[in-house]
Amino acid sequence: MVSMGKHKIKRTKTFVVPMVFFSFVSFCFCKSLDLTISTGPAAILKDDNNDNDLNGNIDPQVRIKHFKDTALQLKPVTDKIGYSKIDSHRYHNMYGHFLLPYAAHTPDMKFLEIGLGCNMGYGPGASVKIWKKLFPKANLWEAEYVKECVDKAQQKGQLEGINVLLGDQGDLATLDSWIETSGGKFDIIIDDGGHHNCQIINSFEKLWPQLLPGGYYFIEDLHVGRSRPFQVASDQCTNVPFHEYLVDWQKHLIYLTFSKAGEWKHKLPEDLEFVHCQAEACVLHKRKGDVNLPYKDEPGAIIED
Repeated sequence: MVSMGKHKIKRTKTFVVPMVFFSFVSFCFCKSLDLTISTGPAAILKDDNNDNDLNGNIDPQVRIKHFKDTALQLKPVTDKIGYSKIDSHRYHNMYGHFLLPYAAHTPDMKFLEIGLGCNMGYGPGASVKIWKKLFPKANLWEAEYVKECVDKAQQKGQLEGINVLLGDQGDLATLDSWIETSGGKFDIIIDDGGHHNCQIINSFEKLWPQLLPGGYYFIEDLHVGRSRPFQVASDQCTNVPFHEYLVDWQKHLIYLTFSKAGEWKHKLPEDLEFVHCQAEACVLHKRKGDVNLPYKDEPGAIIED
């Protein structure tokens, strides 16, 4: 209460109450959208429900660091975090933002990675170690082209607890066999396979329909799509660099309200909610359900004139 001569003006209540209400709303808003409120360089808003689960920490930077720190504890260290001298991968960013919180609320998720890493200098299985470490309850699947490499890895015990699929990810019949063997219906799909344009395109066309609503489809190493060694002539597809699809889809989403039929060369995948791209990689998110639609398009929506 502030006194001004004979008049007394009650300011404290009318000021403090809205601020308290605003803080509460902001906190709830941040928890729902996975944002962070910061009042200084070192301030972190903690999620009281997930203090011991870094996968589900409300601060994405904490999750990103958790992914990187976990990778560094394992040998060999996966190149996904830019550990080797010949690459600058920083895939821990997209995995920290999207994969870890998904795993926090779906620990028994069904997870497919294409590419065991048989052509890596440090040998196969580096990423398998991090998936097993981070997601001990997940139903993990690995797809690989080189059978001899898989056999050796299994003999060494590197694939214990891992379901294995074999064959060329660019071959449509092989992809059909993967779906039949695994049963499809994946929560998470990661394409870290051969990186040839046809392999990426054909895998996506077959596997996107097998991604569950609300799931994520990650594609690594897209930067090699224009490199000559990865533009091998093939009768499996048109050999278009996958980034051309992604650019078209992003334009379609950006101009969705004013898009015309046939305006875009590459048709927007069914239920694609967003495309998030970072250095050398992108992640595509599949619409979960009616909640992702405009309110007017939800079943039973009541619109007042």
